Amino acid sequence: MAAVELFTHLPAKLFWADDSQTNDKALLPQLLKWVGANTLLVFDLGYFAFTFFDDLTIKMCFFVTRLREKTSYQVLQSLVNRPHVRDQIVQLGLYRSNPCVHPVRLIEVSVNGAWRRYLTNVLDPQQLSIVEVVALYEYRWSIETSFLLIKRLLDLAYLWVGGLNGIRLQVWATFLFYAILIDLCDDVAELLQVPLEAISVEMVYRSLYFYVQAVEQGYVGGAASYLAREAKDLGIVKRKRVEQGPTVAEQIRRALVAPAVGAPPLASGP
Repeated sequence: MAAVELFTHLPAKLFWADDSQTNDKALLPQLLKWVGANTLLVFDLGYFAFTFFDDLTIKMCFFVTRLREKTSYQVLQSLVNRPHVRDQIVQLGLYRSNPCVHPVRLIEVSVNGAWRRYLTNVLDPQQLSIVEVVALYEYRWSIETSFLLIKRLLDLAYLWVGGLNGIRLQVWATFLFYAILIDLCDDVAELLQVPLEAISVEMVYRSLYFYVQAVEQGYVGGAASYLAREAKDLGIVKRKRVEQGPTVAEQIRRALVAPAVGAPPLASGP
């Protein structure tokens, strides 16, 4: 299991279990021991557990995740109740023997006629708004992109050896190289004055070959400066997507201020 910084994409911590059949939730005690107070965790339904939610709240850590279907709950307070946006304080696990002890916020938004439901233990909307909760969870996809790059681009999908120590060495070395690669992408982005998300990690990685060739031919600058200089020819900056409508976050903002009667359902962005 890996914890990845949400906005820098850098690996922050790796957690290990020798048994390959270990469930992800079995590693949560290691995560709770490592994570500090006032940390915000964003995770998917693979880590949905009432005890985990309570442990985070007790430790003064915060989270954003999705609500699992058929989860029972009781509404304690309604903060926002509009046709396509709802924000409520709820108690999870109404009909279970081990309900969630601490209340959470349930945020619901309707997109294309389907409701998306999010949970957070940040109970004050002034600290974390509806739009911010939705945007944070949407940004969670960055960790999936990180795993894709690590497995496919850096070949961690294939194990070089069968011994446990060799596997550990491969995993650690790959994540270390990935961290260096992301740092290099960040340097290139700074030189080009574009956000990190605009830089193609894959093309930076593949363009290192051309940087090595340039050094052998007498180039004396650093890798970041070379890649920034040749960014256009090497395809390092991603092509801009053509926006075909407002983002989901922008639509939620509009729904929060739109007249309550006859408001159209939110439409998903491109």
